[in-house]
Amino acid sequence: MAEHCSSDEYEVVHFEPMDLHPVRSLLQEWGYETEEHEGGFVAKREAHPAVMEVINVRPLNGGVHLFMKTRIAVGQNDTLLAEFMLYLNSVNRIATVLRVYVEGDALVHDAWYPGPFDSEAFGRFFVCLGQDITNAEEVFSQDFDDLVL
Repeated sequence: MAEHCSSDEYEVVHFEPMDLHPVRSLLQEWGYETEEHEGGFVAKREAHPAVMEVINVRPLNGGVHLFMKTRIAVGQNDTLLAEFMLYLNSVNRIATVLRVYVEGDALVHDAWYPGPFDSEAFGRFFVCLGQDITNAEEVFSQDFDDLVL
């Protein structure tokens, strides 16, 4: 259930945190190793040789927040920064469940699954997330791979 709080400027809605155990169990079935981390858990698996996929999973607004961070260096190159912003906009425009943005020195891949948990619906969500990440990484590796720290 949601609890409403209001202020003079905006209304804030607080939802009961979603139980992450079913999400964690399903990711483990799919081959991820999991460990507790900062109010949620981290799911890891080897995506292919020399590449470890790491997903942070936390409860958020009655659902599940999944995100991955990659350290990058865009620096002070205005031309590169402008091209990178165009990349971010194009990825966000075509993605189905993924948001991609820069936070400090990190490229963040971010998604939110609304509760309650349903294994079939979460499976569809996760397939879409995987496809969005693949599409984003294909463009990134072609044009910006040298930014990864």
